[in-house]
Amino acid sequence: MYGKEFWKRTSINHILEFIRTGSELCEDTKKGTPEERHKHNTTSLLHGMYLTRDRIIAFDWSSVDNDAVKKANITDEMFEEVMNASGELSDLAFEMGLISGFSICYEIQQNIKEKSIG
Repeated sequence: MYGKEFWKRTSINHILEFIRTGSELCEDTKKGTPEERHKHNTTSLLHGMYLTRDRIIAFDWSSVDNDAVKKANITDEMFEEVMNASGELSDLAFEMGLISGFSICYEIQQNIKEKSIG
């Protein structure tokens, strides 16, 4: 039960993924410091927005008539990069919030111990 696979699954990213979605990551792909990840994801978001803008401008909207389903499928594909980057930024914010919460709980616990001893 506590073999190599168990300890691989106890990384903060696996635990966060489990809390957030109820399942675990297939592999830990989040590399770098939070600052590096934030910069990368923000850059990806901006790139995705520019790419989406260009796709919307270049697309021949008259070819889909008034079919809402086709338009929805087309726009989903156009916004894919934006949604992925936005999701990564949201995951990072959740991760940092959870870590901050644990840090605050630890600090409170230490203060309680100090007051009960002294």
